[in-house]
Amino acid sequence: RWQQNRFVPIGNATSRDINSTNFNPDLDTYLGNILNWAVMSRIDVAKKVLTGGKGSPAKNPNILTGEGDGTYEADLTRYGWPTPSFNVVGTLYRFNKPTYLSSIPQRFYVQRYNTRTRSWENLKTYECQVDVSSVPLSQKIGIFRQIADKDLDGNWDPGKEIPRFGLFFFSTS
Repeated sequence: RWQQNRFVPIGNATSRDINSTNFNPDLDTYLGNILNWAVMSRIDVAKKVLTGGKGSPAKNPNILTGEGDGTYEADLTRYGWPTPSFNVVGTLYRFNKPTYLSSIPQRFYVQRYNTRTRSWENLKTYECQVDVSSVPLSQKIGIFRQIADKDLDGNWDPGKEIPRFGLFFFSTS
């Protein structure tokens, strides 16, 4: 559920099927699985696994930020990649992310199909920020830290090499 300026869990969903209880834009309630599918890119997943993800330590180290990789549009004014549409109680919805190289890569839009105008309309706009403050530290760190900082004190353990890595991805037309 969206609360103030980030998504927070509201309990364990008993059903993984999308329905009006766990997908309700009017109540800012979304099934976590569909949010992951809609707004996480392969690079977000790689960053999460290797380093613990992209957080915002200057503001709050307990907020994880997703920055999906949209497609490039020359003028940067059009939307990037929409997800396929899905049906919730007879209404079509989809998510949309900004284009590649956008100044707002973490933003995403929930859209509903308007059968009268035969077009997609924006219902909600969110920043992809997830509150991970209740997640144990051992689960929110990445592989590199698990290897080199076993006691999780923020310092590399004696005798451990400091991991060095590079993560490149290319997204072009």
